[in-house]
Amino acid sequence: MNLNKVILIGRVSSDVRYSKTNSGISFARTRIAISRSYTSDNEVTDFIPVIAWRSTADFLNGYAPKGTLVAIEGTLVTSTYESNGQTNYSVEVRIDNLHLLESRSVRNQRQTNEFSVVQPNFKKTDSNTTNSFAKSNKVFGNNFNLESTEKNNNIQQKVSVEKEVSKPEEQPFNNINFNFDDDFEE
Repeated sequence: MNLNKVILIGRVSSDVRYSKTNSGISFARTRIAISRSYTSDNEVTDFIPVIAWRSTADFLNGYAPKGTLVAIEGTLVTSTYESNGQTNYSVEVRIDNLHLLESRSVRNQRQTNEFSVVQPNFKKTDSNTTNSFAKSNKVFGNNFNLESTEKNNNIQQKVSVEKEVSKPEEQPFNNINFNFDDDFEE
């Protein structure tokens, strides 16, 4: 029994080179960057050459630009060629199945380095109320502290909110409307 099966998960590390044979069959070549442990302290990245044929090549070319996280299922293929009178050997993975592992929006955010900003939820609180969010001290692992939003027994049962009243002439920006959240209390 023989078995030739390769499964790779990594990022497309070079631009896809797309072409067609003389008989019109499309193919695409690129490399997949995959990190592996070299020693207990270090990682090394391998750049595995891959080739796709026909509709898989069309898909790779159209939907997997450089940097895209992919899962590849395929077979290891060897070939030989002559160059300057010398025989050379090459090894590449022929892609049988290709899966994109990130959405288009994630890919676009990564490529443009633009990230959406979450709008904060501002609420007016009584100045006598203790801020339990800042006082809680839950620790997750050794890396960071995360503040708990759990309510303390007596402190946060009800927050009284006082509506500030002032004259319109004292508010220079009374034409600006800030919509932060639906549950904003006045």
